[in-house]
Amino acid sequence: MQIWHHHPRSGELIAAGVADPDPLTEGAWLVPAFATAVAPPPAAPGTVAVFDVGAWSLVADHRGETWWSAAGDPVIITALGDPSDLGLLAEQPTPGAADPATLPLLSRRQVLFGLFEDGFITLAEFEASATAE
Repeated sequence: MQIWHHHPRSGELIAAGVADPDPLTEGAWLVPAFATAVAPPPAAPGTVAVFDVGAWSLVADHRGETWWSAAGDPVIITALGDPSDLGLLAEQPTPGAADPATLPLLSRRQVLFGLFEDGFITLAEFEASATAE
């Protein structure tokens, strides 16, 4: 009888094997600990079959890949699962790039004053535009 061995902690599929016949019960098989007669599903690229609570599931496998923290620090993935569930990013964030959702909102007057300070408009244009709301 075909059996599948899985890791004792992670449940990850390790190998297929053949169960030994039970010498005491005719027609019965000996399935060792951390093995099952339940066939695993075929694993797609980037996934691995994991046995847990009597059933197989497919879990993301990014081990050995470098992901990034929001601060831009590299993180080498060493465990099964989706790193994005931990807030990690698949691409290194651009230094100094801000999330638009966290940027402060500016009033029309503040934007115009910034344009004036940077020399893009004159004082007269600033005053005319700031009062023409």
